[in-house]
Amino acid sequence: METNEILKAIKIKNYVIKLCKKVGKIILGAGDKVNFDQKTNARELVTKYDKQVQDYLESKLSKKYPEINFLAEESDDLGNVDVNNGEFFVIDPIDGTSNFIHNLKHSAISVGYVKDGEILLGVVYNPYTKD
Repeated sequence: METNEILKAIKIKNYVIKLCKKVGKIILGAGDKVNFDQKTNARELVTKYDKQVQDYLESKLSKKYPEINFLAEESDDLGNVDVNNGEFFVIDPIDGTSNFIHNLKHSAISVGYVKDGEILLGVVYNPYTKD
């Protein structure tokens, strides 16, 4: 990896951590009772908070890094993305949605950065423990 790529990845990592800490407040503000929908089956759950967290992350990241594409769990085009070509943010807005729905405080915001099929960084932030 070239020096420029390393510096870019470090800047991205620091920015993603900052965003995750901010957007974690959405998760913390959800309360004890969270409504949900099923996506494709009974084990694939989604809440309005998943969508809010993903929308926030995509909005902020696309403004700062317009050249980077997205592969995000709550998007409709997951099957149409080739992460082997180009740069991507990979987002799971609430990793552990089932735990989140049942108010088990073991969920995280996960954001990765991939370039030409190589994972360059990953940030996993648990808003409950602030880790």
